[in-house]
Amino acid sequence: MLPATRLVSGSRPPSPGQIIGRVLRESARLTGIDKHESKMHCGCWSQLAFGLREDVGCNGGFRHGGAEASRRMPTTARLVDFGAASRYGTSRFMPNVFEPEWQAEKRAGRRVAKVAAAAGAQRLGASTVELAPGTLSSPYHFHHGNEELLIVLSGTPQLRTPDGLRELEPGDVVAFPRGPEGAHRLRNASSEPCRVIFVSEMNFPDVVGYVDTGTTLIVTAPATRLGFLSGTDEPSPDLIAAALNADPGSPC
Repeated sequence: MLPATRLVSGSRPPSPGQIIGRVLRESARLTGIDKHESKMHCGCWSQLAFGLREDVGCNGGFRHGGAEASRRMPTTARLVDFGAASRYGTSRFMPNVFEPEWQAEKRAGRRVAKVAAAAGAQRLGASTVELAPGTLSSPYHFHHGNEELLIVLSGTPQLRTPDGLRELEPGDVVAFPRGPEGAHRLRNASSEPCRVIFVSEMNFPDVVGYVDTGTTLIVTAPATRLGFLSGTDEPSPDLIAAALNADPGSPC
């Protein structure tokens, strides 16, 4: 469980950066990451949460009732010297979940920024994902090897799990355990874009099950995967597209 935060009467609620920092620090503790290693030589443990700190110009907080978070973000990237040139090869720009550097779109309406990899994380994955209206985050799926965590930054995405459908709000945090009980996917059923963070363990190999089609994806490295139809041992392409189309919320 995350440590409770005590609010003094009249004080401001935690900022988005503080919320994310608390979640990621706890994730690192539970997965056994060494605290010194996780600092990445930044000189501050809280910078594991992508440097979202008030003393570097990141102010704001959530209004009560699940309303959008107000925030003031720096307009320029912060160059961080990790103090380990032999290990990382160069200094890196600290990624920012509110001003991400998006990857090339692989699927229309879905933008992804791999912020944990950009920050130099070795044993945790984290991606900022933005969904246009009507877009699915992924096929309805579960992992046998990795637990995942979802943090909603903005918008009201619709979450599908074995318990059914529910609408999420900014600030909501949802955990997806390994196995079929952790099956999930998001859909932006609203008229405005939504933005979330997915945090994950990085255990390989991993076996991913696509519930709607009964297919299986074997992941042996972040960019190495093979898909198999149910009951076969021959790799098959386009399984992800087929699983997306099979979702009841798919626009196709």
